[in-house]
This record gives sequence, structure tokens and C-alpha cells, in this order.
Amino acid sequence: GMSGKPREYVAALKKRMDELNQTLEKINEKIQECVRGNKDELLEMFTALCKHHAYISIKNHACKYNRSFVLVGWIPAQYEGQIKKELKSIRNTEVTFTKAKDESQHSPPVKLKNIFFFRPFEYYTEMYGLPGYNELDTSWFIAITYTLLFGIMFADVGQGIMLLAAAIIMYKVKKMPLGALLIPCAISSTIFGFIFGSVFGFEELLNPVYKALFGIDGKLVDVLEGSTTMMLIYSAVGIGVILLIVAMLLNICSTIKRGDIGGALFGVN
Repeated sequence: GMSGKPREYVAALKKRMDELNQTLEKINEKIQECVRGNKDELLEMFTALCKHHAYISIKNHACKYNRSFVLVGWIPAQYEGQIKKELKSIRNTEVTFTKAKDESQHSPPVKLKNIFFFRPFEYYTEMYGLPGYNELDTSWFIAITYTLLFGIMFADVGQGIMLLAAAIIMYKVKKMPLGALLIPCAISSTIFGFIFGSVFGFEELLNPVYKALFGIDGKLVDVLEGSTTMMLIYSAVGIGVILLIVAMLLNICSTIKRGDIGGALFGVN
């Protein structure tokens, strides 16, 4: 219980806390000495525990039949030969394979496969939900449209180069998937910035470059000119219409791929 003045009680508690912290430091030092002196044995114990944990995890996902366990799982088709060879090397083990198409009612997991340019945009595809096994992977569509529209809307040579440097650091140093996605976007921004003649917001800096390269006075595309402005508005509307039509066609193709002919013919798309 409390006794004396509050100030004295607080001082006594602080003193007691200091004593406990010193005791704790001594105990931690003893623990560290024990760890240093028995490092190999502790690592062996940790490895054994990890192994047993893996075995228990497997047992939780296996069916038991008499003295046997039955494990079912999915693998990429390209690893079938390798997995079969490794499992066959284990005594008293049998392994069979079936095609994922024959098991489509069990919703096989999806592994996206795209070329190098489209691969970073799988980040967006996964964010909004992976396509089903019998559906289209639209990562390529996202890659093309996102890169193109990003460049048009963020058209500036200076800012594009700065964004490219930041994206490379994000991807190479920070290992952020968003960095890989921003690299083509930054390149697109730089290219459109050169076409529109913008460098850090300065609209006339590239005019001497255009004169030297193409022999023209002024910009390749002057977005502030009246006729050009109307052309850009019509182009924006046209791009929007094209993207909507392509998206609707992709949805129809995906519906046909799932075998839903009725949905393809009479669905909203």
C-alpha cells in the first residue's frame, strides 16, 4: 500500500524500477552468454522444431487412410516431371497427375504468365482480383493503356526523367513492385513530354532542339493552339470509346472461354 507523501512514494517507485532494470540487464546478459556458449545446440534444436512444424502442417492438410496419408495439391504443369522424379525417389510413395482442365470445378489456382514488359502490371491485376482459371489475363491490356494514358497526362521530359530515376531506385534498392510498374510509365511521360515540348513546365526550352532535328519553328505538337486543343479533345473521346469497346470485347471473349455462350450472346456486353 501507499505510505508517506506522494512525492516520496514516486521516488521510491523510481528507485525500485532502477533496481529491477539492473536485475533485468544482468539476466539478459546471462541469457546472451548461454546463447553464445550453446549456439550450435540451439540451432540444431531450432532446425528440428522447424522440421516438426512442417510435418505437422502437412498432416493438417492430409487425409489419413489406415497407415497412409493422401496429399492433394496444385503445381504448374511445367514442374510435373521434376515433382514426379522427386516423389518417386521416396520409398512407399505413389503419385498421380490429372490435368487442371479436368478439375476446373474445383477452382484451380491461377499463375499469371506475361512477357517482360507486361509482367510488372500483374501487380494491378492481382490487386483487383486474379482471373479465374478459364478467364482471360488482362495484364497486357492494363500495361498498354496505363502506360499510354499516363504518358499523355503526365507529359514532361524533366519530370519524366526524375520519375524514372525514382522508379529505378524503388525497384532496384527498395525492391518495390510499384517501381517496376512506374519505369515504363516514366519513359512514356518523357516521350510525350518531348512531343508536347514540356520540360519542368517550361514550354519553349525544346524549340531549338526541334529546329536542329526537324527544321521547324515551334513545337511538334502545341497543345495550347486552338486547332490542336480540339484535336486533343476529340482524340481523348476517341481513345475512351476504343478502350470501352475493347474492354467489352474482352469480357465477351472471357465469357466464351468459360463456356457460357448464352452470357456471351445476351449479356450486357
